Amino acid sequence: MLSAEEPPLNDLSDEQIQKLLGEIAPKVEELMEGVTLAIDYYKEGGYDRETWNRLCDGLAHEAMNLMMALSAPAHPYLARDCERAVREAAGITPREGGMREALQQQGPPTGTTCCGWPGRSSTGTPPPP
Repeated sequence: MLSAEEPPLNDLSDEQIQKLLGEIAPKVEELMEGVTLAIDYYKEGGYDRETWNRLCDGLAHEAMNLMMALSAPAHPYLARDCERAVREAAGITPREGGMREALQQQGPPTGTTCCGWPGRSSTGTPPPP
């Protein structure tokens, strides 16, 4: 779905369709490899919850990659619109250089360390008590 300010999109060209199919084919193959792995694990008597969590996480990741590739033609402005929505929700005014520079200029939120996480230092270790 396009925003009201975007012009209607033309039909896809042959080159665009070939590119789309070329991008989704490997993603479908990776997803099917994960499904096959899960089926094989089950057939071998696999019931371990941690292993199933990993299998399902992997399948969800591959499915998300496929979904993003498939939605790209219908939502060509999705990345830009998502960035805008996040920026607005965070109360960040766009500045020259993009969102990363705007966040760096704004600095970390109050009560956090330099890397933005409570209780973490820039080295990733907890601060001393």
